[in-house]
Amino acid sequence: MCSPEDKAIPFRVLTIDGGGIRGLYTAALLKDIMDHYALLRGVKSGLDIGTGFDLIAGTSTGGILACALAKGLHPNAVVSLYREHGPSIFPSPAPSGLGWLLAWAIKHSISSSANNLALKARLEEVFGHTTLADLYKERRVALCIPAVHAGTSTSKVFKTPHDPTYTIDCLFKLSDVCLATSAAPIIFPIAEIQDPQNESRECFFIDGGLWANNPVLVGLIEALHINELNGDHDRPIEVFSVGTCSPASGDDIANPDRGVLAWHVGLKPLSLSIDAQATGHSFMATHIARYLKCEATIVRLPCSSPSSKEAKHLTLDNPSQKAVRALLNRARHDSQEVLRKIKNGDEDLCRLGRVFEIMKPFEEVYQ
Repeated sequence: MCSPEDKAIPFRVLTIDGGGIRGLYTAALLKDIMDHYALLRGVKSGLDIGTGFDLIAGTSTGGILACALAKGLHPNAVVSLYREHGPSIFPSPAPSGLGWLLAWAIKHSISSSANNLALKARLEEVFGHTTLADLYKERRVALCIPAVHAGTSTSKVFKTPHDPTYTIDCLFKLSDVCLATSAAPIIFPIAEIQDPQNESRECFFIDGGLWANNPVLVGLIEALHINELNGDHDRPIEVFSVGTCSPASGDDIANPDRGVLAWHVGLKPLSLSIDAQATGHSFMATHIARYLKCEATIVRLPCSSPSSKEAKHLTLDNPSQKAVRALLNRARHDSQEVLRKIKNGDEDLCRLGRVFEIMKPFEEVYQ
């Protein structure tokens, strides 16, 4: 069993990886853990996950979930987004067979495989006209969402005004921020967003997963900055990092000299980059944390490898029923593993258990 917290209350961060339709896994995983603690606490309405964290960072599909949780939405809002609207958001997933893939590549040779109109419509339904400034004023949850400036090929992190001197992003709508961070090359077009400070100017953004698909370092750095702003240099930091059920690691290297089709016209390198960042950024964040002056703990939630039968469906843009079932099954399995480890006193995951123990029920938040 977990022991009670006996130190200063940590600065708590939740970071959520990108992964296209696989964001369904992450939303379902957090929902399953939340349901367990809501039942344990006798809370019928569910727990407002956003109230458990001081900062939430998310990239691509993880950015959508991050915005939803920061705003105080139930994880089911994102689960429903992908379960009900996945086929309209991802209407033309890349096929696996090389012959079909060639036909698919020719069909989409001059445009992305999907427009972003369905996604944009759903995001506007979920978030309305809420801006980053509105969110922070109402909820006091800091938010960081990575993207890429398309015109300058430079990194970008959309932020709430938790630093009073940082107001450049204040008027961006959450729906537009989500569109920017999830504009995956080949799958979606570059996100074209009106500059809220200059209505005659358009801003162009690409998926933040190109540089920070696992935003754990973004979250850690911002937590250090906020502690410094608040004069809390010694306040401990806890970062909880959640992935998106990447397919089983490894690849059958039958032909090292691969061409365009063997690399799935660019989709395989995109997926490979996402999976490599998941482990690489976690490794860097964990080791950096050891050398900080304050106590910092990085907790990566366990994620089991799907079976080979499941893995073939877990591409970034596959909204099929088989993919949905595989993602929900993995989420259920991994949430039970998290809860089992908490019950057995796993030191790192007990930290997560304490967060769910203090989250506010929805009825308290909206009284």
